[in-house]
Amino acid sequence: MVTGELKNKVDGLWEIFWTGGLTNPLDVIEQMTYLMFIRDLDDSDNVHMKESIMLGLPYKSIFEENVTIGDRKVPGNQLKWSVFHDFPAQKMYANMQENVFPFIKNLHGDKESAYAKYMGDAIFKVPTPVMLDKIVTAMDEIYEKMEQLRSEDVRGDIYEYLLSKLATAGVNGQFRTPRHIIKMMVEMMDPKADDLICDPACGTSGFLVESSEYLRKKKKAEVLFNAKNKEHYMNHMFHGYDMDRTMLRIGAMNMMTHGVSNPNIEYRDSLSDQNEDKEKYSLILANPPFKGSLDYDIVSADLLKVCKTKKTELLFLTLFVRMLKTGGRCACIVPDGVLFGSSKAHKDIRKAIVEEQRLEAVISMPSGVFKPYAGVSTAILIFTKTGHGGTDKVWFYDMKADGRSLDDKRSEVKENDIPDIIARFKNLEAENDRKRTDQSFFVEKQEIVTTQALFSKKHFETFPTFSPDGKQLYFCSAPALKVPGELRDLRYSLCRVSFDPESRTFGSVVDTIFQAETEGQSILFPRVSPDGKYLLCTTTSYGTFPIWHKDADLCMFDLSTGAQVPTEEANSPDTDSYHSWSSNSKWVVFSSRRLDGLYTRPFIAHVGERGVLSKPFVLPQKSTEYYTFLTKSYNIPEFVKGKVKTDTYKLVSRIKEGKNQQISFTK
Repeated sequence: MVTGELKNKVDGLWEIFWTGGLTNPLDVIEQMTYLMFIRDLDDSDNVHMKESIMLGLPYKSIFEENVTIGDRKVPGNQLKWSVFHDFPAQKMYANMQENVFPFIKNLHGDKESAYAKYMGDAIFKVPTPVMLDKIVTAMDEIYEKMEQLRSEDVRGDIYEYLLSKLATAGVNGQFRTPRHIIKMMVEMMDPKADDLICDPACGTSGFLVESSEYLRKKKKAEVLFNAKNKEHYMNHMFHGYDMDRTMLRIGAMNMMTHGVSNPNIEYRDSLSDQNEDKEKYSLILANPPFKGSLDYDIVSADLLKVCKTKKTELLFLTLFVRMLKTGGRCACIVPDGVLFGSSKAHKDIRKAIVEEQRLEAVISMPSGVFKPYAGVSTAILIFTKTGHGGTDKVWFYDMKADGRSLDDKRSEVKENDIPDIIARFKNLEAENDRKRTDQSFFVEKQEIVTTQALFSKKHFETFPTFSPDGKQLYFCSAPALKVPGELRDLRYSLCRVSFDPESRTFGSVVDTIFQAETEGQSILFPRVSPDGKYLLCTTTSYGTFPIWHKDADLCMFDLSTGAQVPTEEANSPDTDSYHSWSSNSKWVVFSSRRLDGLYTRPFIAHVGERGVLSKPFVLPQKSTEYYTFLTKSYNIPEFVKGKVKTDTYKLVSRIKEGKNQQISFTK
């Protein structure tokens, strides 16, 4: 991790670019990468030369006596950083423009290589000799400090720190995965000398670089001292796809700098028909972008056959299964809860991975891991492609700390679960006796794959809620229709299925408490009272969004008899919808538009002895005109115990900004 003096020097280098007129973060990163690459070429050439002398092997330097550049012959030593960094500013600048940069653009002899492809349109953008002189001096100081630290990880840390400065990373999340997370995933997957490794959303090739470094360090003799394995390592092992040419250039240089001479880095939309890879790779490592949704017409038909969705995280999971050969392994980052979604697409991918392949592990990561760009919770899925199932039990780990603070600063801290995760994953036999209260534990397959009664392609199932004793699951079900075209015909029934908490199994019989077809209504949002006596729902004419329907009303059931409880006193001619119970089951709070028909306000009603709701009253406010001037709607109001303390100014500011930020409260 970059801290202290080194961080200040990197920040100073960034400032030189900024004040010199290069203000686009991607341009800065790209130009820095070129210059780091040029300097590293000099260092790596010297290392290879020394190794060859020690081993008594012949070696031909890339900086041979004369280097051909176009139709000119240039002394090779003029291309070495250690030589030209002492040139006067004007001479250095001319040498960089006319000699060094054309040299690195055409460095790779194979014109079909990834490097040649993406360096072809590379441009040297440093505008003046003075600015270049300052940059070279600053980089020399950074490298000198790196040498003093004597850490094998410091260069990677610097590069990660540079990438962290990408202002666009919040939009293009594929650009950066924290390096320590990448290292953890690579070590857990333990790449082999004969692996064929792919990242279908590679960005700067972080996963591929770390895999190459892992093999160099942990399996050096097997990989580099075996002619067949070395040729595979240099030319065939690593594959990466991306749709950003700048990222591809950086990725190709990143791989070459780390000793992989010919990585297979390609411009490709992995989710489209352009990607024809099937059953090809033995290892996939990836953090695919979570863009929200894509149009069906740009997604491969093969993927849509398995999982018809517009959500990129589900499409990429489907893609990984397709791209892996039988026996191939995958470790990928996904939004937390992907395996437990209730949509048809979520069910399809859950079936594809849990039932048809072998899901091995789920590591849930805290929401701060990807800050400052996003505060979403993520998880790592690890699975093996079998084609015939094999999931028995799945190892879960609740990561609480990753060695960094979970705020926007991401400062180094002592708390770090990563070593423990790696150690436990490599010794899963010792995990069998761990309890659910432990940080890691096994979960039986049946807890992930639900009963067939709740897994029907002919129905939509949604809004699940358990009874307080955990023995009944209530949910809403409707015949699957084409939406939005048939939305007005979509009506949900209220259903119930038994559940055994001890064996963690569902019953085979589903009871229908409220039949939508008979009643001509759609019933939604079942909420069981904490005492288990009553169930409160919302009814509306169709669909799942009653807040838009004037006919939406509250509906109550007595669970001991199954009979409906009168709710006329609580309902109004306008929308009455989202609702919650108090902890003592004596009160309900719900959203209603009865005041003006435009905005939903929180109303409270008392629950009588037989479950009858009293006439509701609006939640009192200090000012009697509060709701008159409030132009905001309440969605799902909740009762809370105790006083909530918060910074009102900060809260109002964040609301005004309209940013998706996590807001915490303390008692």
